[in-house]
Amino acid sequence: MAVWHKRLVLGRLVFGLAVLSLLGHGVTAIAETSLSATYLRQWGGAGNGNGQFNAAHSVAVLPGLAQVYVADEANHRIQYFTLSGGYLGQWGTWGAGAGELKSPGAIAVHPAGDRLYVVERDNHRVQIFSPSGQSLGQWGSQGSGHGQFQLPGGVAVAPDGTVLVADRGNHRIQRFTSTGVYVDQFGGLGAGAGTFNEPISVAVSSSGDIFIADSQNDLIQVFNSAGVFQNQWGGSGSIEGLFGGEGPTGVTVTPAGFVLTADPGNSRMQVFLTDGALVGAWGGYGAGPGQFYYANASAVDANGVVYVADELNNRVQAFSLNIFLDLPERLYLPLLRR
Repeated sequence: MAVWHKRLVLGRLVFGLAVLSLLGHGVTAIAETSLSATYLRQWGGAGNGNGQFNAAHSVAVLPGLAQVYVADEANHRIQYFTLSGGYLGQWGTWGAGAGELKSPGAIAVHPAGDRLYVVERDNHRVQIFSPSGQSLGQWGSQGSGHGQFQLPGGVAVAPDGTVLVADRGNHRIQRFTSTGVYVDQFGGLGAGAGTFNEPISVAVSSSGDIFIADSQNDLIQVFNSAGVFQNQWGGSGSIEGLFGGEGPTGVTVTPAGFVLTADPGNSRMQVFLTDGALVGAWGGYGAGPGQFYYANASAVDANGVVYVADELNNRVQAFSLNIFLDLPERLYLPLLRR
């Protein structure tokens, strides 16, 4: 059988979205995959000055303003930068009042681009901010009831504006309206499909599918938009496709249909297709360019550049990824004929 060889840059798939939409529906299409990561730049350093970090915990990109937001966890603040790492500003100081922060974790951007959601682990809440840091609202308190949290770890916004929170200590995912009104939840403590042991990160694809980093079960779990379990992959180990002793942490789904997962226990980032097929990994322990010391989360800009929160190196690194897929001709030709 003739085979098409197509080299695809992350975030710029022409035929990829249509091909990947066939995956997960009983079609095994990929004969070979490979990944190469090119280091582009980095910024940061240990400290509490402008542009420095004390645990660069997570990262988000606001496409409309071309700005990168970093949760500077142990400095209890959010800093934001140009795409090249130029310092622009910051907000937050230690506390429990409006606009104050205690151990800010994940950051999610509303599809409208007019607000950001920040989870605070030690305040057990979600705060809403404008892109310049104005406090717009908050919800949550410590507990196990509806709308309460125990050490929340992740936040994501679905295409319809619904906000999902990884309620780590309560082993569940809670959903809210864009203003914080409780909608529903799913999960519960366990090791079986659809249950969690410390879910620490959540991401939503453009189609509404929900991807959960189930950290202590060493799994990525996938649910449909109604919260019904669909698939899972992973396990504990050091070979590619498995996760190290910390389990998977930050999970990101790109517009082109790739799942990026931080694997801090193995000092690397991994890339999968949305059905769990492994594309590849990059990284390794260290402080040099392209190495990581607790890679915790990632974000992708409109040009396909990947920004990684290299937490204990107190920096952000930026990469371009080239992904190679071998696709059988029988799948490609119908797409080209449309």
